[in-house]
Amino acid sequence: MKKSRIHFVLDSDLKKKWQEIAELNHMTLTEYIVHKVEGNLGKNERKQILQFIETSTNVDSKVENNINQIAKWINTHKEISSEKLNEYLGQLNKYQRLMKERNTVFRKIILLLSEI
Repeated sequence: MKKSRIHFVLDSDLKKKWQEIAELNHMTLTEYIVHKVEGNLGKNERKQILQFIETSTNVDSKVENNINQIAKWINTHKEISSEKLNEYLGQLNKYQRLMKERNTVFRKIILLLSEI
């Protein structure tokens, strides 16, 4: 594919701002402009999305481990006070709400990625 050159005039402050953003995304200014025009994600944006998903997965593992520990304690002692049970159920409800919110965020991420 033959490459061609495009020239346009920018305010020097705007050019400097774009160059800084491009550098943060490990791109040249040209790559940054092309990615923005074509709607592509930059390397840094992809990395942030992957880190978010990985962090989310790690948090899930910790929470699930804690739930299992509590269930094991209840099974071992064969009793739990109503106060502790209500506290535990409240925490489970909070966790369930957070999971719904996170799944909504994941759906939005997937939709955005599918549009690219």
